[in-house]
Amino acid sequence: MSVYKRGTHWHYRFRLRGVRYRGALPEARTKLMAEQAETKLKADVYQGNFGKLETGTMKVADFIDEIYMPWAQSNKKSWKNDDYNKVILKTFFGNRQLREIQPLEIERFKTKRLATETKHETARAPASVNREFEMLSRIYTLAISLGKANFNPCSKVEKFQLDNERYRYLEPEEEESLMSKLTDARRHLVDLVILALGLGLRKREQLNLRRDQVDIFRKVVTALDTTQKRLPSQTAVNA
Repeated sequence: MSVYKRGTHWHYRFRLRGVRYRGALPEARTKLMAEQAETKLKADVYQGNFGKLETGTMKVADFIDEIYMPWAQSNKKSWKNDDYNKVILKTFFGNRQLREIQPLEIERFKTKRLATETKHETARAPASVNREFEMLSRIYTLAISLGKANFNPCSKVEKFQLDNERYRYLEPEEEESLMSKLTDARRHLVDLVILALGLGLRKREQLNLRRDQVDIFRKVVTALDTTQKRLPSQTAVNA
């Protein structure tokens, strides 16, 4: 074996395939440990792994600052949102290597962020946490494409389910006030507004009505489940 001790550290020195390799073995405490480490180094040389950096060893904070944010500024119109959210992600994951972040840690991140009040001392919306989560996922997607990571832990984590349905109906007095405004230049909107109030149809849905859905003689319009959720399978209103 060609290991030797210099000062307090063991070192290796060997030549393979005409190339000389030498360096320190700081973790070796005895000659036997140094010899075992040298044997492993030689095996790595034969297998072509010697000198290669392991994928995913870059810290999350460094990847965000050095690679992701420059990429975002060049490719995303909304990069300023990422510039704001990067502070949160670096606070939670910044000192960790990309390969060290596991799905369970991301679940904890989501839960903790949702339980944290905003700077206005109001409850944090699940949608806000989802945006932070989505940025983390994009970071890993970019890292994988550049060979800086092998796996996206976000792929094993679900976003918060959002209830974005907004149900709003006009009160009778609000309907009267609206109809009173449909005069002169707005007169042509009367029929459209009546259909909207009676069936809850949007403008596009009204314009897409088929001839067999409109009975001019009986003044009845039939909407066949156009919005899936807001309308029953068949509804009619006098026009």
